[in-house]
Amino acid sequence: MTYFIQFNDLKLESINVHAYEEGSESSIKTMQLNDIHDSINLGSDIYVMLPSAALGYKKFENYHGLKKDVLRANIFSESEDQLISDISTLKFFYHPELNLASWIDSHLFNRISDQLNELDGEIYIFPEHFLLHDQANILYITHDSFICSFSNFTGFSGSHKFLSSYLEILQADNFDLQSFKILKEDDSITLKEFDQSGSQVTKFKALHLNFLETNRFKNSNYFKRSFSLKYLKFKFKISSLESWAISTSLLLLLVVPFLISSTINSSAKDYQGKTIQIFQQLNPNFNRLVNARAQIDDLTRDIPRQNSFSNQDLGMLQYLEQLNDSSVKKIKIDLQAGSIAISLEGLPTYKLELLQQLFQSEPLTFEVSGLVEKDKAMFGKLLVSYES
Repeated sequence: MTYFIQFNDLKLESINVHAYEEGSESSIKTMQLNDIHDSINLGSDIYVMLPSAALGYKKFENYHGLKKDVLRANIFSESEDQLISDISTLKFFYHPELNLASWIDSHLFNRISDQLNELDGEIYIFPEHFLLHDQANILYITHDSFICSFSNFTGFSGSHKFLSSYLEILQADNFDLQSFKILKEDDSITLKEFDQSGSQVTKFKALHLNFLETNRFKNSNYFKRSFSLKYLKFKFKISSLESWAISTSLLLLLVVPFLISSTINSSAKDYQGKTIQIFQQLNPNFNRLVNARAQIDDLTRDIPRQNSFSNQDLGMLQYLEQLNDSSVKKIKIDLQAGSIAISLEGLPTYKLELLQQLFQSEPLTFEVSGLVEKDKAMFGKLLVSYES
């Protein structure tokens, strides 16, 4: 489907929607711009023709290749007599292929663009006098309105009741009204200012189809689509459930990395804090962790090393097997001092003598001063020393 949208007022609220399918007109509907979404088929071509009176125009050949704000400032400085609004409130356009600058109230244009931006289709916005352009001065008249197009691509449009006043303004500017090519909606329309013999009856349908055929202004589209979630939903045929799932997935993709990073940072800080606590136990003055391995080597450099045990120390452990007796209640070994402290409760005297005889050939010394004999049994602490 192809649609042409034309406005019924300069407030840009009421519209006529002309729908075409395979070159034939299927319907014309009048509605409010806000209701357009329910009347446009998805994937259609949509041509929005703004009232030419809503825009200002200036022919300007950009010989010096001026860009953006500089170009805008130069053109507005030359158009001061045409401007009735603060230039900061104007949306500016420049079409180099036409050598034409134009502008419109930003609020009006943005309101239209926002409505159109959510439609699924190819959107084009032009001044409606572009419908008439044929490298000539053309005046198109209907019972309700008129459209005026000049050979330099500027134009004007308005209500039919103001046409005579507009023609008087043109004559006051020494414009030759007879240079106009007259097109009218039907033969019942007459104008005293013109010879009716040269006029042509032309319907809007013919203007629309001729505009599509010539495609003369394809590089002068005023519409630039901006990012819209609603448009993407229409474009990719995404259901509400799919839209919810995609939004949730995107949210997780954005949030999860931050959560992981936060968790890792928290664990690292906790580990660092515990490491510092350990270091402070070795050195109370420690307050900063830089290189843990180097710093622990530095802190432990002056700590005395434990003496290594000799083979004799380890060999003495086998003597403990000989002390396996119920009267032996406790054995305490001090390898550094080279001694074994044995707590006895009722060790028969003969067993003690037997042990002394058994280890007589070994470098052992029995200290029995801590023992007390009672009923031919020994009580107390026996200290066995050996040479390391």
